[in-house]
Amino acid sequence: MRNAELERHYRALANRKRLEIVQLLAKQGPLPVKDIAELIKLSFKSTHKHLHHLLQIGFLDKERHRNLVFYNLVQDRLALHRYLLKPVIG
Repeated sequence: MRNAELERHYRALANRKRLEIVQLLAKQGPLPVKDIAELIKLSFKSTHKHLHHLLQIGFLDKERHRNLVFYNLVQDRLALHRYLLKPVIG
């Protein structure tokens, strides 16, 4: 992984609420935006912005189930997640 790409990944995690989202999804698995927002005590709109940022950088995946969009950590990049997030999620 190039340094510029590594820097983008760490910048995505350099936010307290995004770290909370990653920790939450690591523990609980896929969740819809509404549930994530409630659990991290943030507005729906702000939570959606953080999720979008994590989605763009490749940390999250989303899947639609009827009316809800569920977000989860990307499984095929789990080794990268573990490397980058080891201090965060243990």
